[in-house]
Amino acid sequence: MGQPGCAISVVNYFDGHLASRMKMTAGYWTDTPPVQSTLGDFGIRFKCRIGQQFDDAAQTYGAQWDEGKRVWKLHDEDASDRKLLLPGSRIYQLKSSNATGFLRTTDEVSGDEDQRVRFYSFCLFHEKTAVCGEGQSMKLEEPKGNYLPAILRILRSVSFVDDRKGGDQRRRMAMAGSTCRRPTCGSIAMPISRSGRDGALLRMTQRPTVCATHLR
Repeated sequence: MGQPGCAISVVNYFDGHLASRMKMTAGYWTDTPPVQSTLGDFGIRFKCRIGQQFDDAAQTYGAQWDEGKRVWKLHDEDASDRKLLLPGSRIYQLKSSNATGFLRTTDEVSGDEDQRVRFYSFCLFHEKTAVCGEGQSMKLEEPKGNYLPAILRILRSVSFVDDRKGGDQRRRMAMAGSTCRRPTCGSIAMPISRSGRDGALLRMTQRPTVCATHLR
């Protein structure tokens, strides 16, 4: 089952899928990207971090907490980062039902200009647990193919599931499959099994659906 506390749900705004098939990791992806882009498939990878100081996790993903202003701000490793990367970087504050955190974007500054991309990294914190990740949100020459609004929408829907209570729920999450589907009618909780080791729990509710997974 993995570490206690490493269970999350997301609101399935884009008819996607949520699954955990590797230790302490999970992914949300869609069959069709939310916008047309030559960047490739749309997806968000989550990695669970437990027991690590939040400042250390945040700095690994490019941010630090400003205690005075009570917000996340950009973190740079050295003067070179400060000169090259910070002018093309931005921080977004994240808040969901029971988690807070940040997302940072940084524009690529080297390589062929028509192939440069905008990178993103994020962390969401809940009690002593965090989920973090990174990826690419758009090609700089293709602003209409920007995945960032969809990424932010999913991240701001993340909820940490209290898996310390209810053995039945934990067993369902351990046995569940990876597909999130909308119900034909009504509201029901139903695991869909693809393999005994998949970690996604489908919660079929009124539109949109909520999908949950345990980062095993």
